[in-house]
Amino acid sequence: MNKRPPARKPPPKKRPPQKKKKKKQIRKTPLKGSTAKRIDPRLLETRRKQQAKRKYYKKQQRIRAIKILFNRFIVLVITFVILLLLTVGLFFVNLFWHDNVNSARYTYEITTIDGNIRRRMSYNQLFYHNSPYINMTELAEIYDLIITGDVNIIRFVTTGEERNDVKFYIDSSMAYINGVPVRLSSPVYADGLKVYVPLKFFTDYVSGLDIFYNIDQSRLSIKRIEIVQENKPKDIKYADIEFKLKENDPTSNILEGSLDNDLLILTDPNRGLDESIVGEE
Repeated sequence: MNKRPPARKPPPKKRPPQKKKKKKQIRKTPLKGSTAKRIDPRLLETRRKQQAKRKYYKKQQRIRAIKILFNRFIVLVITFVILLLLTVGLFFVNLFWHDNVNSARYTYEITTIDGNIRRRMSYNQLFYHNSPYINMTELAEIYDLIITGDVNIIRFVTTGEERNDVKFYIDSSMAYINGVPVRLSSPVYADGLKVYVPLKFFTDYVSGLDIFYNIDQSRLSIKRIEIVQENKPKDIKYADIEFKLKENDPTSNILEGSLDNDLLILTDPNRGLDESIVGEE
């Protein structure tokens, strides 16, 4: 019996070989007129760091500028507030204490042969009862006046050719100038052994002293009046200090016959009436 040979399997079909896709390479072509150079990555990194530093420094400069501007603004605001407070304070001080001169300082100056005595005095040291006062005891010692009396009555006597005197009563405005009673503008007061007299007394009743008082300049000066001799201009003589009021002279009696008719009628109105009646008769 004939055996058939086994059937042959058909050979497998061969697949056609697949072509590998090639990646397209972009070719950089240099521009016309320029030379193409390969850039080093390290150089790029250096440039990037430099740009980052520049940006950082610019940012820091902006921050510093903002801080400086802010600080200046704060200083300006603080200065404005301080000036505003000072202005308001000075306004209220000027409003409430404009007429109060207690805080003023006065220059008190006395001219002597040896020189000037100058001191700064407060309002309370120079003023009493709102009037300027002068230390009469100090003037008497400087200008050689004689001082007598006690704690209640004090007497000053000049040493010139004509002796004048003034008698003060402490804590009283009554005084006697060469025996004539006068009433001062303010009472005399004493501070220990020092006697203080109103400035108006010197301007009204004292000669031989040049007294300058200026309230606007806050200055009070006292000096002797100088007399320059014509023959000896270099020799200076001082005027004597005198008190102006003199003792009253007794008035002599006036005879009635020495008056004219008009004065007789004025002094005795009944006289004119009697004469008219006689004329009618």
